[in-house]
Amino acid sequence: MSIISSEYAVEKLSMFFETLAGIPYDAFDSWKANPMAARAVTRSVESMGVWNEMVRFAEERFEGHPRAKWVKLKAQFGLLIDQRFFIRFKKGNTRRKSSNYPTLTAMQFHDQDVDLFGGIHRMEVLYVLDKAGVKIESVLLVQRHKGRIVVDVELNRNAPPATNVSPFTPVQPSLDGTDSAAHIIKQPGAGNKDDADFKDAGGGA
Repeated sequence: MSIISSEYAVEKLSMFFETLAGIPYDAFDSWKANPMAARAVTRSVESMGVWNEMVRFAEERFEGHPRAKWVKLKAQFGLLIDQRFFIRFKKGNTRRKSSNYPTLTAMQFHDQDVDLFGGIHRMEVLYVLDKAGVKIESVLLVQRHKGRIVVDVELNRNAPPATNVSPFTPVQPSLDGTDSAAHIIKQPGAGNKDDADFKDAGGGA
């Protein structure tokens, strides 16, 4: 089981919070400045446009970083930190949950009883829009176990993170510090039969 707590996430990842928080804001602004944004007829088109920009900013800002890199684990794209934390970037809602097509991959990502990546903690950075859908209201670092939010950290670019305590004490599996993800890492863009799940990355409509 790869469940952690909000406090543990802050302890291990706080040095990355400012950069993680900035990526969705800058991606959303970049998408809105794109002429294609004015022609988007559905929210799903906007979500994918913002997701593409988040990928671009994440790759740029963590290029050459000694502890973090943008990778593909099986059919999932995200940021791998310290070979222990895998973080996807998604659009979220006010319930602090990402919207996903109900594929097996999507359901397994949020079932921490399923060991997808060799004990690596699976998390998400979510951006939540205001009611009008014209600006980002909040950016969150979350971990979900089935229908339950177990890590809930609000990320701010210029302020300390605000945390909500997990409702139970999670198991924190220890890793030996070796490259535990190396055998399942695929570079972005590499072919894979599961790439149909790529459509799920932007967060849905």
